[in-house]
Amino acid sequence: MVAGEGIEGACRVFRPPRDYRDGGLLSLIFFTLLFLTFTVLMRLAALPEFRNWITLFFIMLWSVPAILSCWMLLKYRKVSLTIESGTITVQSIFSSKVIDLAEVQKVCWRLFPTGLRVHTNHFETVSLTVSHFSREDQIWLIRYFRQVFPEAIQENWPLYCLHAANRLRPEKHTVVPPPGPDEIMITRQRYDRILIPLILVSTVAGIVAVFTHHDFALFILPVLCLMFWFMFKIVTPREGQIQKRLIADKENRGVFVLMGCWGVLLVSFLFIQRLEMPTSSKNTWMLVSTVALLPAMIPVIMRAEKKRKQLDLIKAEQAAREWEAEAAYDRTHNQEGATP
Repeated sequence: MVAGEGIEGACRVFRPPRDYRDGGLLSLIFFTLLFLTFTVLMRLAALPEFRNWITLFFIMLWSVPAILSCWMLLKYRKVSLTIESGTITVQSIFSSKVIDLAEVQKVCWRLFPTGLRVHTNHFETVSLTVSHFSREDQIWLIRYFRQVFPEAIQENWPLYCLHAANRLRPEKHTVVPPPGPDEIMITRQRYDRILIPLILVSTVAGIVAVFTHHDFALFILPVLCLMFWFMFKIVTPREGQIQKRLIADKENRGVFVLMGCWGVLLVSFLFIQRLEMPTSSKNTWMLVSTVALLPAMIPVIMRAEKKRKQLDLIKAEQAAREWEAEAAYDRTHNQEGATP
């Protein structure tokens, strides 16, 4: 459905999809069983004087996903967005606000949480979060907001279009050409082959360390590997993507310099720890080493961030043009289909 259709004289209500309810319930049950099992196992393996502390520790860990799960259930129950002729009603978990479209002075598109911030005549700010709704509803709402608010009062739209709106468009599966001599094909299976064995090995190592040395530190390794695995799986297209080899790209020299600085810093820390000197002196030398390497790291980080922003601006303008072209095509197509 094209933005704006069915709005005049009508009312349309948007609510979070059932995924919020199902995801909240399943995650609450899953994490409750998981932490209950871990708590029992850790209590059996721990000394009696540490069992209460272990229970308290796992309860604190469990409370984080439990609160997030309950928050998802509350969103499913309470959150809604109602669009009527001339007004938008935003119902959040704890409040409800009505936006008069005639009083809107400025609209700022934001990336987190994805949506927009509306400034009205009364110096009030209302947040419209579109990420609560389904993909189809998000596309509809974004197109509607783009049409109902004048272009002159909308800010940060190109960057929002690049990082949020364009990701909602249907994926166009294309055939990726073979990589060139200075390129490499990055696929999701590549990360599976690397990270899944690391996750399994680090998990086994963590369990062994707990039962043999009562050391929980190694459990951070499988958690980190899981985080990186999910992140790489999400950002990598299904059909794969072509990337330049790090060595072949001159722009990556700064990255190598930064990695070299971190390596020198790590080696210096290890060397200082092996010296025969008081702990206070070791800490002083480590602080001196860190401060000495900061001038080499800061320019590299600043150049990389500046380059990223420049590339984002270029890509954002292109993404905005593609979005508008597709929206115009859909409007024309729907108008032709509605014509008898």
